[in-house]
Amino acid sequence: MLNLSNSKLFFLFILLNLILKCIFISFWDIALDEPFTIFYAQQNFDEIFEMLKSENNPPLHFILLHYTIKLFGIGSFAMRLPSVIFSSITAGVIFLIGSKFFSKIVAVFAAMLYTFSTMQIFFAHEARVYPIMCLLAALSILFFFLIKENPKKNINYIFLVLVNTALLYAHYFGFFVVFAQIFSFIFFFENKKEYTVKLLITLGAILLLYAPILNIFIERMLYSTENGTWVQRPGFSELWGNVNRFLNNRNVTFYLKVFIAIQLYYIAINNQLKTYLDGVTKNTNNRILLTFFALPYLLMFVLSYKVPMFIDRYILFTSIPLYICIAVVIDSINNKTKIYYSLLTLLFVVQLVFFNLKPDNNRRIKEVVETVKALKQNPETKVYLAPHYADLSFAYHYNQDIFKDYTNFKQRLESENIYGLESAEVLERETNPTTQNIIFVECGSEFIDPNHNILKYFTSHYNLKSKKHIFEIYIVYEFVKK
Repeated sequence: MLNLSNSKLFFLFILLNLILKCIFISFWDIALDEPFTIFYAQQNFDEIFEMLKSENNPPLHFILLHYTIKLFGIGSFAMRLPSVIFSSITAGVIFLIGSKFFSKIVAVFAAMLYTFSTMQIFFAHEARVYPIMCLLAALSILFFFLIKENPKKNINYIFLVLVNTALLYAHYFGFFVVFAQIFSFIFFFENKKEYTVKLLITLGAILLLYAPILNIFIERMLYSTENGTWVQRPGFSELWGNVNRFLNNRNVTFYLKVFIAIQLYYIAINNQLKTYLDGVTKNTNNRILLTFFALPYLLMFVLSYKVPMFIDRYILFTSIPLYICIAVVIDSINNKTKIYYSLLTLLFVVQLVFFNLKPDNNRRIKEVVETVKALKQNPETKVYLAPHYADLSFAYHYNQDIFKDYTNFKQRLESENIYGLESAEVLERETNPTTQNIIFVECGSEFIDPNHNILKYFTSHYNLKSKKHIFEIYIVYEFVKK
């Protein structure tokens, strides 16, 4: 599949990604959804699958992290290393797709766009499912193209079954990749008789292997449709905004558009524009590649007006075909002049200027915990966290022995007088509060308490002694009894 030169580049891109993504792997706190993932990944499989019945997460990443915890514990490096590895291998797969089905130049361009994307670094530094989802999506594209190239090679159908099944077990939105493949087969494959039976068997095998959790997928889909999600409906600016983020920011995207416009201008004045456009748009592989990006991307945007889902982490997998599409457009321009190469070099310089090796997750939970510990001199002092689900991230940094004891987690946290708060009503049931000292931590509580009723309760029953704002979303209040 790869000659010696391409093999070296394949491994070079994987190694480069590993180095870049490991440098600041533990720089920022374990936060956001990471504590949730780590907490439940500790549990046995029966408990994990029980949890998944009420959460929009398939089991694959939890299972992989479960064994990582068994081997290496729950430290931030160990928890994030699988994401770094998956993300790094994806760079190699992108190079493989480009070199095998387009050109070596496409392979290098696309792999570089991916490697120096701040967004890819950000998610590689999260103990979450999205890097393995991107890797599986890239592998799915690879094996789909291999089947198109050689419909008689049965091993590629087997690999496609395994990869697509794993993708669906990684994230429910993997169905968008499968749908893009069905669409591509129907509209872009010639001589369909060579493929039809085998592809139908492939699809049937995927559904059969997915059957154990198909009912959970349907239930979660219906629940989200009826009750909505935490994601907000996107504005039309998000259609272009996420592309900007895939490429680091709008300045890179703007330069890319200028670069392509200049090259098209030179093609047009040489009366070659129609030939160029025909060559790009009529190429079947180009059409399929564009489908892998545009169909899921636009479909998820449209569906978000019914069930919001159009946010960067959910659509991250669409960035893989996008990078290759951009590389194809650049490579398809025929005027390989000094100006072309100079402008192309400048494109990557611009991308590097806006490339960030340690993108901030905007969470400072360690500082919150240190502040609370400094204030909590009396063991009787009660600590309240809002929203209630902030207890996992707090406990991870407060005491990992408590965090790891998942069967007694709530009891042990409450034995330390630390409580997660769902609403002010919970506090109002304490008709005769006797606690002398209170520490209240707001951790972005506007989602569950938009009117700040919890804070109003504390200010009406206690005197405010101190208040500390920590970075963006955290506020630590110290109250004493009136």
